[in-house]
Amino acid sequence: GGGALPLAELPSFACAIEEELAAALRAHEPPVLAVVRDGRTLLDCRTLTDAEAEEVAAAVLTARA
Repeated sequence: GGGALPLAELPSFACAIEEELAAALRAHEPPVLAVVRDGRTLLDCRTLTDAEAEEVAAAVLTARA
């Protein structure tokens, strides 16, 4: 939900990868959730710590293997 500010837009950025990787990322342990849009899988990086970003990068490499 939007909480107290449902119309507020929070600044963020996403990393775009191949759409085909979305299912493998969801099946990863722990699962990596992403948005699939316009033929790309978008990984929102707004709330990731540096350690979590490394985990997501490793999950992407595993999904590509």
